[in-house]
Amino acid sequence: MAGLPDAVIRALASGQFPVLESEDEATAHGFTWQLAQEHRVDQETYVNAARIFGDKRLADMVILIGLCLTTCAGLDSNQQPSG
Repeated sequence: MAGLPDAVIRALASGQFPVLESEDEATAHGFTWQLAQEHRVDQETYVNAARIFGDKRLADMVILIGLCLTTCAGLDSNQQPSG
């Protein structure tokens, strides 16, 4: 089965932290959430993510997260009022 389980999608859609099956997924989600919501990542989360993903993959994650946030900001800022 490809994709995310329905329970994970429901949790994400409602702003909840999903229960993720693997440590990699949970770590990536926690890192991404902190960076996107708090604009920083605490020491414990960073060290754990670096241990799991390594420095290069973690740097790639930060770049991808930044690109996603930049794209969202650009799309949101270009919305035209209706009517």
